[in-house]
Amino acid sequence: MRTRAFLSARRHSRTVRFLRRFLPVSGALALVLFAVIAKLASYNLPDLSALKLSITKNGIVMQDPKLTGFDKSHREYTINATQAVQALGSPNQVNLKAINGVIKLPSQGSANISAESGDFDNQKNTLKLYGNINIESTDGYDVRMHDADIDLKGGTMTSPNEVTVHYQDSQTSGDTLSVSEGGQNIRLEGGVRSTLMPPKRQNEEGAATAADQGGGQAK
Repeated sequence: MRTRAFLSARRHSRTVRFLRRFLPVSGALALVLFAVIAKLASYNLPDLSALKLSITKNGIVMQDPKLTGFDKSHREYTINATQAVQALGSPNQVNLKAINGVIKLPSQGSANISAESGDFDNQKNTLKLYGNINIESTDGYDVRMHDADIDLKGGTMTSPNEVTVHYQDSQTSGDTLSVSEGGQNIRLEGGVRSTLMPPKRQNEEGAATAADQGGGQAK
């Protein structure tokens, strides 16, 4: 019992240390990804391509817009959507549908982001994302939220709905999320809880493998 309690406490301490280090990094990365999404809503970028451009009563419509480039930290990114609509009466406002993007990480891995839809206001430099928002990294973490308000100029983000962070054998969630100072300050509030999954026991796996091998040799 003492050994089990000790291992559980050690995993908890490791998770707390990880979250203190990871949450600010993930907050900053999320803001970078959201800034890239905002670029997709700009109609005058040379690296922006679209399958079709048309004018309707709803505004200027781009089908399958796609943008590739590098951010200020020289990280390569690709962002696309199924549709972007710039309202004729409000040229500073652009609506995006089915957003997907990927950005390279310093670790040589990448992070993917997806959102159901979003509204970008070029004048206010704000981005509102709607529906399910997922951020997944090849480093092993997964952030999930629903709806988010991003102030790109102020470097802040808020989500009034539950946010869940998965990493390896841990899961942490809270009822709301707020990010400030360009991602350096991130807060999960309201019913914050962490769940630690017990790691797989190598000896059990080895025993199971040996049993399988032994069964295969039986005649």
